[in-house]
Formats: sequence, C-alpha cells, structure tokens
Amino acid sequence: MTTQEIDQFGPWVLPVRGPQDVPPLYRDEAVDWDTVRFAIKVPRPVPRRDVTPGMDLYDALLLADPAGLTVLRRRPTAPGYDRSFVRHADVLALESSTDLLDGRLAVHTRSGPLEVAYNGSQADVVEELLAVLRHHAFGAGSTLPALAPVLARDAAGEEDLALVAAYRDLVAAGVAVDAVAAVPRGRHARRAGTVAALADAVRPVTRQGAVVAVGPAETHVLHRRLWLTTGRAPVHSLAHLVLPRDGRAPVELAPHPRLAGAVLAWAPGTPPLVLPEGHPALALLTAGREAVTD
Repeated sequence: MTTQEIDQFGPWVLPVRGPQDVPPLYRDEAVDWDTVRFAIKVPRPVPRRDVTPGMDLYDALLLADPAGLTVLRRRPTAPGYDRSFVRHADVLALESSTDLLDGRLAVHTRSGPLEVAYNGSQADVVEELLAVLRHHAFGAGSTLPALAPVLARDAAGEEDLALVAAYRDLVAAGVAVDAVAAVPRGRHARRAGTVAALADAVRPVTRQGAVVAVGPAETHVLHRRLWLTTGRAPVHSLAHLVLPRDGRAPVELAPHPRLAGAVLAWAPGTPPLVLPEGHPALALLTAGREAVTD
C-alpha cells in the first residue's frame, strides 16, 4: 500500500503552502494560514524503503508569521508532537550550517537555542526561511546587488573560495551590505609551555577562514562549522550566522585563553567566533550603525 505522502517522501525539506501540505501528525494544530509568511516541513532521516503506511514521516513543521516562529516537533518515543514558539523580538541570532548532508538550523533566543536538523542538500529552502525570519526579527531589507562591496574570488584564500562564493550569493539575493571583510585561515600557537610547543609541532591548530558582512540592520558571518581544527582532513562545512544590529545582541571581544594571537567574539546566547587579533573584521563586528554607514 502507498499514499500520496509516501509517493512524495524523500530527504527533501519542502515548503508548506497551505493545509493540504501539512503532514497528518500536525493537522490538529490551529494555523491561521492567512498570516503565515513561510512554512517548511522537515522529513525524518528514514530510507524510503523503510517507510510504511501510517508512519509519521516528518520530524518538524516550522511556520513563520509576523508574530514569530512556531516549531512543531514529532515526539520520538511517544505519540504526538511538541510545540515551541519564539517571538521575533526574542531572537538573538539565526544560524544555518551544513557539513555535506548534515544540516542544522539554530534560532538563538534569550532562553536558549532552538535547533532543527535537516538534510544539507536542502540548504536553499532553509535560507528562504531565514530570509523571512530576518525580515521580521531584524528588520532586514534589501539593496541592489551592484551597491554591495565586491570581494575578490580569493579574498579569503584559495582554501576558502566557498566562503566568498557564499557572500556573492547573499549579495545576488539582495542582502544589504555596507562593508565586508574577508579573514583567511591561519595557524595559532598554543599558549606557553613545553607540552604546548610539542602539540603545536605534532597537531598544529588551524583557525578557519570567514567573511564578515555588515549592513544597516544585520551582520552576516560566513564561516566553517568548526572554527578551530587540528587534523588534516578537508573542510567541507559552511555556516551562515546572522546577528541583529539594533543593540539586542552586542558583540564582545576577549583574547582567546589558549591560543596566541586569537580573539573570541561572541554575542549573548551564541557560540563564540574565533578571529585573529587586529583584523578589520573585529571592528565591523563591534561597530555601531553610524560607524559602518557614514
């Protein structure tokens, strides 16, 4: 036996355009579809061959409206689902990252992060949701692509061409940018000690690259999921962090406690960024609106 939902099921994050697209598990939820600006459903990581009629196929339903973001999440070990709601005014940062097929959406709030896993091949659909959330939570607008600063293809170094490409995609999508700084990856010595020097020789610490782009309403940080690595495996991850510039999530700086020449930069409720001392990107992260736009 099969159903239309099973026939359409796959690893894809799908837009939900109305009640006809809502998975059966969530159909009892009262939704005012006249106010929903964008909605998506996130599938369970189940091979299609293992799907059976009556199985709940979607782990989450996310609905964005002018009031906030509602997340309905399937209970893994019990019938039904749990409901979370985040007001736009309580959002401190938005972040989406992929490492090959491992995708993660994080909405950082005053009461902690709200996280949803998704198939990394569907990052473009999640970015559509982020655009709606940015508009309502941060007052993000858009500009003509030609007005944004241009970055050279290798501005972040040959190893991080993907970060510059991601910045260019943001600009092409109309994201407003007044200033941008590319941060190439680099090595940082562990702080003093014989053991630290030996560790540096055997497993040196690499700080990954980043692109910091600042606009009138928000700051975008394009980076790798892990800021620091010690192995030699290729890095494929890509993360997009968005911070508001209205004062609700000011960025603070402090020397890295374990690495020479590195600085931690963080906003309330968000994981710290790792950047090199004295880099212009630090000034962009901490500057007020007037300092960037004047």
